[in-house]
Amino acid sequence: MHSSSTKLPRIVMWHGGRQWDGAADIHPGRKGRNERAPGIYCTTHFLSAQKNARGDGQVRKLELEPRLLLESAAIPIAEVENFVRKHIPKRAQAELLTKLRAASGRRDLASRILVGDAPHCLAESILNLCVEADLAHGARGLALAALFLANGIDASFESAEGNEVLGVIFNPACIKSNVPVAASEVPAHMYELPDPRSPQGGDSAPSL
Repeated sequence: MHSSSTKLPRIVMWHGGRQWDGAADIHPGRKGRNERAPGIYCTTHFLSAQKNARGDGQVRKLELEPRLLLESAAIPIAEVENFVRKHIPKRAQAELLTKLRAASGRRDLASRILVGDAPHCLAESILNLCVEADLAHGARGLALAALFLANGIDASFESAEGNEVLGVIFNPACIKSNVPVAASEVPAHMYELPDPRSPQGGDSAPSL
């Protein structure tokens, strides 16, 4: 296994949604919705989080310490294939496995952290394929998140419009702090947080 001894810095993100009752938890997504697997969604843009918290929701400032990000990892193909055979409808298994193997053969894994036994595939490959086929919701989606957690993957980040970055947290345990905030408490420099994937993005947790 290739691993990194460098601990990921604490990452700050905004979350907008319903008010939390107790500890954070993930819930299965619903069929037909444009969601990237079950998880706690977050963003670098306060206004986006505020929009998601409309009604009786709230915005929270999250501080994260993920063990490993989805986009930096490669996981054993055997584990992914087992997931497909166990959780994906039989009618869709052959096509999904063919696409998974094809995608794995086209990508260089030199820059990835290799988790477990070879051969490997990009960790996000199975997520992208399931989302594309609308197979990442319900109990199947929870099983997909469990696959990532079993391989040490706690979160995923992707670029959105402009300089916004969206995140999905698979492992609520990587949330080390969550504080509800009002717009009046947020200074101008924190309305758009730095990219959590960049070295400077997680150097320190910005203070309100």
